[in-house]
Amino acid sequence: MTMQDENQIKITVHVKIIAKTGMVEKLIDAYETVYAETRLESGCEYCELLQNIDNPQLITLVEKFSNHPAFKAHMQMPALRNFIDNLAETLTNKVDVSFHITRIDCNGSRSIPHVEEPPVEALSFRPDLMDRLDKW
Repeated sequence: MTMQDENQIKITVHVKIIAKTGMVEKLIDAYETVYAETRLESGCEYCELLQNIDNPQLITLVEKFSNHPAFKAHMQMPALRNFIDNLAETLTNKVDVSFHITRIDCNGSRSIPHVEEPPVEALSFRPDLMDRLDKW
């Protein structure tokens, strides 16, 4: 990534973790402190904690930053460092972290120049997914 790119491309981080039995609320409570500080960071555009419907112990943290330097600064934030350093007792050993660049944001604008892709033929609502949501 060039210097120009890192100042223009939005970075989104997905962290999937599995809480130990009985530790979900402790994990969510700990993230609340991080969330409060993260939302105040100048480069933070979005952050949330998601709990899986089928497996409530599966937690996904999603954070979006305006550029790479903002993300790097976030990683040094004391509340985040404390959260990471003190997670061990609440988690199983399964942690999956993935980094993403924003291609189209929630306003529909592209942050990277358009690349021609084949058209989508059809979209469908998957009944199996919709049924699961209705039961929840």
